[in-house]
Amino acid sequence: MARKRNTGWNPNEDPEVQKFLGLFQQMIASTLVPRRLHREQAAYFMNCSIRELTLLVEHGLLSYLGEPDKNQDRYVHGPTLFRKMDDEEWMSKATRIIFDYNRQRNAKAREKAEAKETENDAKRRRPRGRETE
Repeated sequence: MARKRNTGWNPNEDPEVQKFLGLFQQMIASTLVPRRLHREQAAYFMNCSIRELTLLVEHGLLSYLGEPDKNQDRYVHGPTLFRKMDDEEWMSKATRIIFDYNRQRNAKAREKAEAKETENDAKRRRPRGRETE
């Protein structure tokens, strides 16, 4: 019996991709861009995570509408977002900020793993049993 070859990720079977394509087709068919996008929607259209979108706001590349408190919903102005996404220079800056953030986060995780490994090695080297005088 022939084994089925694993071809990897299939975008046609991914429900998230289908959801995005449906939203994207609605946006193309519509003559109006939504004026206000929730931050999850904005992140979805930018193909990034909510944390990465927040990072862009922290660096001043995007701004939320109004001045939301910590526990309030955050919205992004839709037309401004789509204009900025069309600007190659802006997208390059945004991508660089996200890359730098991920690079720093991965370096911290690597350092933490190395420190834990060193600690485990030190524990393994300790003599076991009672200490003699």
